[in-house]
Amino acid sequence: MNQPPPKNNELWTRGFLGLQVAQIMGAFNDNIVKIVLMLLIVAGSGNIWAGELGPGGQSYVSLIMTIPFLILLDFAGRCADRFSKRRIVFWVKVSEIPISVLIGIGLVTGNLWLTLAAYTLLMMESALFNPSKYGMIREVISTRELSRGNGLMNMTTNVAIIFGTAVGGWLLEWHSWAVSIVIVLVAIAGLFGVFIIPPLKAIKPTTKLTPWPAYSSIRTLLRMRVAHPVAAHQQINSKHTNHPMLLVTFLWAWFWFSALMITLIVPEYKGILNISDASSGFMMAYLGICIGVSCAVAGYISGGRVRMSLIPIGAIGLSLFIFLLAIFTPNQSHATAAAVEGASSSEYWMIVLLLCLAGLSAGFYIVPLQALIQQAAPHGVRAQYVASANFLSYALMTISAGIFLLMRGLGVSISWIYALCALSAGISIIPLILFRKSLAVAEHCGITQNEVGLANSDE
Repeated sequence: MNQPPPKNNELWTRGFLGLQVAQIMGAFNDNIVKIVLMLLIVAGSGNIWAGELGPGGQSYVSLIMTIPFLILLDFAGRCADRFSKRRIVFWVKVSEIPISVLIGIGLVTGNLWLTLAAYTLLMMESALFNPSKYGMIREVISTRELSRGNGLMNMTTNVAIIFGTAVGGWLLEWHSWAVSIVIVLVAIAGLFGVFIIPPLKAIKPTTKLTPWPAYSSIRTLLRMRVAHPVAAHQQINSKHTNHPMLLVTFLWAWFWFSALMITLIVPEYKGILNISDASSGFMMAYLGICIGVSCAVAGYISGGRVRMSLIPIGAIGLSLFIFLLAIFTPNQSHATAAAVEGASSSEYWMIVLLLCLAGLSAGFYIVPLQALIQQAAPHGVRAQYVASANFLSYALMTISAGIFLLMRGLGVSISWIYALCALSAGISIIPLILFRKSLAVAEHCGITQNEVGLANSDE
């Protein structure tokens, strides 16, 4: 039996509050562990595992983060439609506690492989959580509040990333015991958030589960193009046979190709600028603050609708400021001198400023697209749409991590990698121009489509 979204215009419902607590604690934990591992592994950092995985070794941390999502998102998305999302969130949050204990043991004993294995389990838990988290938003708030809800969700997620990366670097400078204790306590706090969420019914209990990785996600992505148009879509252009969801999903996922690569670059500033673990972590935190602010602003500007006109603003800003990072980031010869003498404060803050400006552009790009994916998705298979969109984004992030690892292994400078990211962001402007009519149609989708589904979507 379907669980309709709330009828009122309330945003801060009990369910949305509990979901926020659970996802904030999860994102906080994930990013403490992620930044700690990257700083311990990155070549030239002088830390315990520095260079042990070779140049660009932090890419392996990102690959461990993305590959479980590629394998499990199909299964997780179908589970989120078949079972109560609250029940799924409860069990994944329970599992996070012993996993955090294992990571702590690996850090304290200095066992790299145990820590990486436990981190893999943590990412598997996050992959199972992901479709239920995003698919639940429309079940706990009204459709009218989707843009604001997604803006706030992205803002609070980035707040968690901010504190995770900042606190992670600071705790690492203190002691590995501190990291271990904090991640276990945060995992426990995340479980308490689940108890705030009211009971939710399964959206589609007849949904069949499939063990084949990627099969359903690829199938759903292909169906997005030819899914029966929603009523509002037909009214605008009855001759338009293709639904705009695939284009929207691709544009949203494409952002994460560059975003992942930038998160791999930032830890390298520890060696390039000769800064501390805490300062390196704060660079990532500043980036997260600006992304969070821009997501909140984009959500509130959108009001009660999805505003696709914000996307070009974000794309142009991202391309420009990432390109400037390519220009102002010190080259390798400068990095050698910086390691001896220490980078100037002005150089550090120039890079921080450009990272912040890129972050301030990001929310205008991703929030409208993310809101539309949830709003325009057919009600009975919304979690599968969300899972498929996330599958595509994690596939692109996996490719991004692999390219970064290859480029650093070949000795390609950070500046050239930034240039690639700027080009990637700039390319997204092309479909925004070529398919602007489809995007205009997309703004009106999702208003009266609760009864529209995909043929044989539960197979």
